[in-house]
Amino acid sequence: RGAIAIDFGTTHTRAAFLDDGRPTMIPLEGGDYFLPSYVAATPGGGFVFGAAAARVLRNAPGGAGPLVRADNPARATVIRSLKTILGLGLPVDVGGRRYDATAMTAALLGRVRETASAFLGADIRDVVLAAPATWGAAARERLFAAAEAAGLRVIRIVNEPVAAALAAAPTADFERSAVGLRPT
Repeated sequence: RGAIAIDFGTTHTRAAFLDDGRPTMIPLEGGDYFLPSYVAATPGGGFVFGAAAARVLRNAPGGAGPLVRADNPARATVIRSLKTILGLGLPVDVGGRRYDATAMTAALLGRVRETASAFLGADIRDVVLAAPATWGAAARERLFAAAEAAGLRVIRIVNEPVAAALAAAPTADFERSAVGLRPT
């Protein structure tokens, strides 16, 4: 199989592959084509994602419990804005332990890789990632490092608007330009 594409979103993470030239979504959790981009730390120092992290959030003492947001990245039970935190390069304290957002993102991307590999019946390593057009070099480098730590080989990081444009015209030939990709 070829590369998969991952959209590491603020709310949800999605993955797709090309099947006979057509973009096809990969089910990531319980048959859904998305994985909620929530992350919770386990007492043993690991992570749970998606619906499992959302359950931690719902069951936190006192209701929702503290959430990590870009303006308050300390002492959380569940991370619900990991993409924002990664973009800003902030560390985060979860369950009394300090984590690097790159390591947490690597764990989430690793989960997506494992799920995609099982679905496609092949060990998936190559990936194209979508990133916010506003992210600078440092944020993109953190995303790149997270993907590599997840066992992925990054073919390209594309701006999210470029990914949307490609989805609108999946059979068009595109060439590189200074601002991304343009039709040939």
